[in-house]
Amino acid sequence: MAQQHITEWGVALDCGAHIGECTQQYALRFQQVIAVEPNPTWHTCWHLNCDDLPNVELHTTALGHREGRMRRDTATAQVLEVDDGGEMQMHTLDSWQLTELDFIKIDVDGSEARLLEGACETIRRLQPVIQIEIKTNRRPQVRQQTLTWLRELGYEPQARVRSDWIYTPQGYPNGLG
Repeated sequence: MAQQHITEWGVALDCGAHIGECTQQYALRFQQVIAVEPNPTWHTCWHLNCDDLPNVELHTTALGHREGRMRRDTATAQVLEVDDGGEMQMHTLDSWQLTELDFIKIDVDGSEARLLEGACETIRRLQPVIQIEIKTNRRPQVRQQTLTWLRELGYEPQARVRSDWIYTPQGYPNGLG
């Protein structure tokens, strides 16, 4: 869905990499894929699916609005909460100081606004195409915060399939703006 809006195929960021299905797809097109999956439940499957791909790397951390930690309620919980005593590290995308980023997939089950808040400098500087899951029937406050961050970053929607949206910077090639 996002391919028609992507003009550069250098670096993709797969936030919420889960078991690596999207990572595998991105590895076929992008020179480098950075996968991010904080939930240890999925790490073994991701490695089985992606370890043979030479252009991918997995970060077993969460991306959020600050440096800190997160926790989950159960072993398979998808929704993570900020908790300084939690078992998972949380970093901001801005702290990674990326020099190239062409595409971000964000499927982080309730942490979308926090991720965008900690990625503002990177997104403004590198202006990647963003594919983001925004569910309309759950977490209305997170949905509203996410849409606010996307607007503040100068992004506008281009396409939607179910709960996945494609956003590009205003005036972006192949965009509507």
